[in-house]
Amino acid sequence: MRDVRIDRQFRPMTDTVPCVLCLGNFDGVHKAHAMLVHAAADLACKLGALPGVFCFTRPSGDYLQENAPPHLASTHERLSLLFDAGAQMALVTYFPAMRELDTTQFLAYLEDMGCVGVVCGDDFRFGKKAAGNARTLLQHFGQERTVIVPPQTLPDGQRISSSAIRAALGQGDTKRAALMLGRPWTLCAKVYHGKHLGSHWGFPTANQYFPARCVVPAYGVYAVRCSVDSVTYEGVANVGLRPTIDGKQARVNCETHLFDFSGDLYGKQIRTAFYAYLRPERKFESADALRAAIASDAQRARAYFENFT
Repeated sequence: MRDVRIDRQFRPMTDTVPCVLCLGNFDGVHKAHAMLVHAAADLACKLGALPGVFCFTRPSGDYLQENAPPHLASTHERLSLLFDAGAQMALVTYFPAMRELDTTQFLAYLEDMGCVGVVCGDDFRFGKKAAGNARTLLQHFGQERTVIVPPQTLPDGQRISSSAIRAALGQGDTKRAALMLGRPWTLCAKVYHGKHLGSHWGFPTANQYFPARCVVPAYGVYAVRCSVDSVTYEGVANVGLRPTIDGKQARVNCETHLFDFSGDLYGKQIRTAFYAYLRPERKFESADALRAAIASDAQRARAYFENFT
């Protein structure tokens, strides 16, 4: 069962079923988020309810912070990952209509939606001016219907969080980001027409723009895997402004050469998973030098996957 309830009017729904809701923004759906869903599944089993999630169509930071952080995943991707983690329903709401609810009104809303138990992280806040917290939920729902999940950390002690994942990607540390996510970070976007220079050089590429408000990893060259029509291809990708060809290109893009692929990708939605950072983006003195660098990068990416475990 995968039930997504998008509530636009914030009124009790007539088809509610008892549910245990994980509460949060879930940007990226990392390992700590997955722990929340697993805890909700366990509690839901005890209470005879469905495990689900409560989140907003856009992270609350988009409305509360002047310089809100970029997103690790779209709403569609977030929900897909949450369902993969074990959620069986999702209540998706619009933050602007919720931000004036005080804690009592917020809790009443959850119960009107069929919520009989809650799961959250220790730092969860809710209600007008973030007046409610995990302890407020515990006092309202009771110890038997509330699970507060402690922080999840990496072996070196760093707390797993969406902000830590953004920081890792900003430094090109795809491996650390993957440790926190439980999988490589992935760009999901359509392929658009480029200048076709790669095809002339024997390295045809799939060009993708980063969606609005999407996080952009450090500019440079990466070993990647691309999913095309349910088939996965290894490849090498450049993220940045293509300074050798375009100079000051107006928009950052991801340009990927897929190994052992032939076919037309234009207009298709493909998923590009970032496995390893190979080198920073740089401007070459000539097109020939760039072509030689691409050949070398492709060799390095192939070698990376040959040794990948």
